[in-house]
Amino acid sequence: MKRSPSRKSALAFAAAMLAAACLLFLFDLRTYPVQPDLSNLTACMADRYRQGFHFDPSYEPKIELYDTLTLGRETLVLFDVEGSLGRAVLEENMLGWYKISSFGYGGGSFRYGSRESDGTQYLVFGGRNPLQEIAGADFRIDGRVYHLDIPPAPFLVCTPVRDSGWDGTVDLGQLTLYDSQGADITDRYDLSGGGI
Repeated sequence: MKRSPSRKSALAFAAAMLAAACLLFLFDLRTYPVQPDLSNLTACMADRYRQGFHFDPSYEPKIELYDTLTLGRETLVLFDVEGSLGRAVLEENMLGWYKISSFGYGGGSFRYGSRESDGTQYLVFGGRNPLQEIAGADFRIDGRVYHLDIPPAPFLVCTPVRDSGWDGTVDLGQLTLYDSQGADITDRYDLSGGGI
């Protein structure tokens, strides 16, 4: 039985579309190399670190993952790399894989800033809490106090900011840290750090 030209064209078109979808899938996995369960995140972060300063592919930086926080299709990661406090932003694709869209590290005790997800602005705060004495943090933004409970380990926490006029700027002069008894312990800490 002879196939009609239109049927051959339809089969050829379907085969071409399938091949294109396979190529797109493979390309997407190369662009988004972090697995959905984040099991290879440390290796991908080491690759990113080597791209910045260490061109020797055999160099293995010491990376310790501290905490993650997911807001919409972004996952924020707090980590230590070679003694510096770092942060990364992971962007998720439609298949649930991630790419590292932002990566940074440096001195200081904390990482802080704002992130937007689904139209809501969030205040994000992260740090090491080495003495495990920080139990809470209050940020004053445009006259309002936003409280964050802090766990006793390295942490990455957030709270929605209700002020629609907030530009996302975080003033560490408006931060107060508390211990578990509610005592102000802000002066015990170097409040330096970088953005999230």
